[in-house]
Amino acid sequence: MVSITVHIMGGARKLSLEVAEDISVAELRGIVARGTGCPAKRLKLIRAAHSLRDEDGAAGLPEGASLLAVVVPLPPSQAAQAQADPRPSEEADVDAARFQLPADASLLTRRAATFCQQRLRLPELLMVVLFSVRPWVWAALGAWLACAPLAHRLEVGPLYVLASAAALIFLNLGTRKAGEASAYSIFNAGFRELPGQLNAAAMDEQLRRGQL
Repeated sequence: MVSITVHIMGGARKLSLEVAEDISVAELRGIVARGTGCPAKRLKLIRAAHSLRDEDGAAGLPEGASLLAVVVPLPPSQAAQAQADPRPSEEADVDAARFQLPADASLLTRRAATFCQQRLRLPELLMVVLFSVRPWVWAALGAWLACAPLAHRLEVGPLYVLASAAALIFLNLGTRKAGEASAYSIFNAGFRELPGQLNAAAMDEQLRRGQL
């Protein structure tokens, strides 16, 4: 048996332990977790600026060794989810992957989702894809597919595809709020540029001032 000291990161606490000379890193992490109340999965043990890993096998601790115990924080997304859902993270992840309609979904949408789930037994991923797209988008896609054979018979297929691509581009340009400037100066009044925009004139001015 050897005596070791474990210092807890972020506080003045320390833990004095007597462990076997051939104790493994995994067993040592479990003992420290129980003694400190820290989660074992997120507990990292550091000795002499080196992290002890489970793959190392035996910890190889000499008499009087000093360790540092650090609790690795959760990523922001998981931490927020853990605060909102007190259940285990595995169960919360399963619920997050399940298909759920928004609270303001229409009655027709709910009936369609019930039919697809109970009668057609569609997988969750396909349900998410189907119901995350707005109904008018599906209607527009159906109309486009219905008109495609007609365009092929009239021998205007390439023109039909190009016109459709141009329509998609212009329909997804978005709208600017009042007083909001565009990233492209050609669309602004007086060709006004955004602050910090890099162009040939700005580079020329920096060269003249010796800033490049």
